[in-house]
Amino acid sequence: MLPFTWPQFLQIILILIIVYYLIIGLLFYRDKICSSILKQTKSPRKIMGDAHLDTEVVESDAIAFAPEVSSEDHTYFELLPTMASLVSDLNGLIELEQDYDSPLKELVACIQSVLSQSSSLIGTPYQSQVNAFIWYKLQERLQPEWQQNSLDSWWKSSH
Repeated sequence: MLPFTWPQFLQIILILIIVYYLIIGLLFYRDKICSSILKQTKSPRKIMGDAHLDTEVVESDAIAFAPEVSSEDHTYFELLPTMASLVSDLNGLIELEQDYDSPLKELVACIQSVLSQSSSLIGTPYQSQVNAFIWYKLQERLQPEWQQNSLDSWWKSSH
């Protein structure tokens, strides 16, 4: 038999739990507890700063708005899905050809075929971006005398 009864056991467990939580509370919340005991009131934090009412009224003519978008820029926006589709196709083609270790001539012919289907991008800023993408993907395989701007010759109009 144990030297203590169930009520005594429960009292000991209760006292140990209270002591445990007091120690944990003091360890983690000692700053808050000390400040509340000492009644140190801190000034409220200024999240947004002080409000200033000294605003200046500006005429509507002095406000600068963004320049109007030209119709040419709208055309470029309309070509964005074409460019995204082209880059996706080229990426898949280049990865497939690299997996099979195809000859460079064969890969270039396939890329030219894909580029000829996107002749609407010729002369747009997207053409240089697609060229940069191709150059990045094929940098190790391209011949040293080729330059990034020589990829423009790969674009042929399908007309």
